[in-house]
Amino acid sequence: MIYFLIGLARFGEFYGRTSRKAFWIYTIIHYIIFLGVIILSNYLAVHFNNPQHLSLVNVVIIFFLLPNLSSSWRRIQDTGNPGYLLFVPFVNIYLLFRRGSDGENKYGPEAHFSEVW
Repeated sequence: MIYFLIGLARFGEFYGRTSRKAFWIYTIIHYIIFLGVIILSNYLAVHFNNPQHLSLVNVVIIFFLLPNLSSSWRRIQDTGNPGYLLFVPFVNIYLLFRRGSDGENKYGPEAHFSEVW
């Protein structure tokens, strides 16, 4: 849970690095929250017969947009590659799963939990 809070706290930082573990814990918790919001909004839309409850999903998407982008950007920089490769299809998926570079690279020191918090 602490990795999720760190990911939210660093929502606008596109510099530095994010470890693979921190990135995937943040991503999994994000998708669990998103799935819960989808289920809740669908229940409310059906139960109250009002499709406006589906706008809750849009609010969550907008809220998590910048934290997701910055976390993914830093994760790709952890592999030693420039963050803009996030927008290159298929390459981005490979780089998100790839192990980060050992030691310091041109984007900063190796990402450790103690250095982030």
